[in-house]
Amino acid sequence: MAIEIGSLVVKGHFGPSPRHPQETRAETARQLAEMRRDILEDVREMIADATQRSQDR
Repeated sequence: MAIEIGSLVVKGHFGPSPRHPQETRAETARQLAEMRRDILEDVREMIADATQRSQDR
């Protein structure tokens, strides 16, 4: 599938990636937990940066 926006053309597969047979529910749960931890860490860093900027003003 290709999407064209002006001169930009994006080609790729859209939607969820096909599951590999060896990928189990436990592995998927582990990956999601890791993703949640990463997102939480990023959000905490953003909050700390925003707090520091507001105190510097």
